[in-house]
Amino acid sequence: MSVVHFKQSSYEIESLKTRVQEGIILLGGWEKILNEKSSILLKPNLVSSGPASQMHTTHPHIIIAVAQLLLDHGYKVGVADSPGTGSAEHHLNQIGALDPLQNLGVDCFSFTSGRLIKSVDPRYKGLNMAKELDQWEGLINLPKLKSHQQTLFTGATKNLFGCLAGKRKAWAHMQSKDELPSFMKMILTFANEIHPDLHIADGVVALHDGGPIHGKPFELGSLLLSQDFLELDLTFCKLIGLDPKDTPLFKVIEPYATAIPDPKILGDELKKVTGFILPELTSIRFNPLQMLRSLLKALVAKVLK
Repeated sequence: MSVVHFKQSSYEIESLKTRVQEGIILLGGWEKILNEKSSILLKPNLVSSGPASQMHTTHPHIIIAVAQLLLDHGYKVGVADSPGTGSAEHHLNQIGALDPLQNLGVDCFSFTSGRLIKSVDPRYKGLNMAKELDQWEGLINLPKLKSHQQTLFTGATKNLFGCLAGKRKAWAHMQSKDELPSFMKMILTFANEIHPDLHIADGVVALHDGGPIHGKPFELGSLLLSQDFLELDLTFCKLIGLDPKDTPLFKVIEPYATAIPDPKILGDELKKVTGFILPELTSIRFNPLQMLRSLLKALVAKVLK
């Protein structure tokens, strides 16, 4: 497969629509990519609430631009995620995307129910992939490119972990027993099980020096499109000068751990940037008190709703 790379410095919606459409053409067109599917769910990164200027979520204009393109081509469109706290609707509202999406007739919701999938590790018993995915024929992944204090970086692969239904992501972190290789293999289980039709990554302004929430905006100036989540993440590594073999993700995958393939790049020339700061890795386990607070907040929000 191939990765489309465009230099993109603006979040202006019409500019984004033009670039995404150009990328779709380079990849073969909507019909080829979506293979006669008629209902498409968008899965952005809605990790936490807060204004879009914080740059820790997929930018609202990218979500809106992709939704508009799909609607223009006759597809039914939805947007969903499973944030660690709060609802997808709340976070979409916080970044200014909820009203524009709903005005377009886009269904916005949180993943709440799940269906069991086979675990690669006995410690991850009860892995539940969002059952709501079964109600949509296709899926487009809209990750935010950023550094991550638990997994070094997050892109297309890690964003699919948000398809773990409800508040079960935090429990999966606890089940890891702080063993990062096992955790990353579980992340890959999810990505391979879900296998979206397309990935469109927001790297216009990335996040570095921390993450996934507390970091600093970094003007990466790139938009990436691919049908392969690993090739997109490899390309992100190339952009920021990160050797994939030094990452928790690619360390656990053969042949990537020994021989890194070179994705075919379409679009604009790929040039390594300087100044992107990677974080020191921290524990992947969550504080039990934080988990309890999150669950209580979710219950209160549900009652008030």
